[in-house]
Amino acid sequence: MMRNVHPSPRIPNYYLQRCHDSVPLFRQVPPITLKASLQSLRFCFWDEQGK
Repeated sequence: MMRNVHPSPRIPNYYLQRCHDSVPLFRQVPPITLKASLQSLRFCFWDEQGK
């Protein structure tokens, strides 16, 4: 199962894993689980300037 996010739309899907593995920054970011993504629906954003 491919769980990578496209770092660039110009990279074909079949190169995503190689691209993901070659960038150290991508290895530091933990994958988002289904549970975490559902919990994020409770978040609220506040625009300080627009109130």
